[in-house]
Amino acid sequence: MVLRKRNPLHIHTLIDEAALRRIIGTRAVMVDQLDHLVEMAKMANVTIQVLPLDLCTPGPYSGTMILLSYPESDEPDSAYVESMAGGETIGDDAVVATLSNVWEDIAAAAPSPQKSIKAIKAIRGEHAGR
Repeated sequence: MVLRKRNPLHIHTLIDEAALRRIIGTRAVMVDQLDHLVEMAKMANVTIQVLPLDLCTPGPYSGTMILLSYPESDEPDSAYVESMAGGETIGDDAVVATLSNVWEDIAAAAPSPQKSIKAIKAIRGEHAGR
């Protein structure tokens, strides 16, 4: 859906730097994954921001959160959050609005997509160089 030519899915992701540094599989796997992020970020419908380890995020930050907005007016926005206890889909408008505000605050505090891609490339170099 992200790759389709007509009406592609728009994705804006905030990735914790620790997720880019933690080796899952092998260093070669990590290099491939980071290369993929850099390639995807070249697409007009993909925005990637890296949350540096030293970023003091405004508001609560507790892990994976996915915000979903739909083009259809009869489909309300929703959220999916994960914790150690599992995942939960949230449809309550007030809760989704609060989560959206938190996400917007974190995105505003994060480095730009251009700086984030530079960070991804630097981390990739660290993985490739060892």
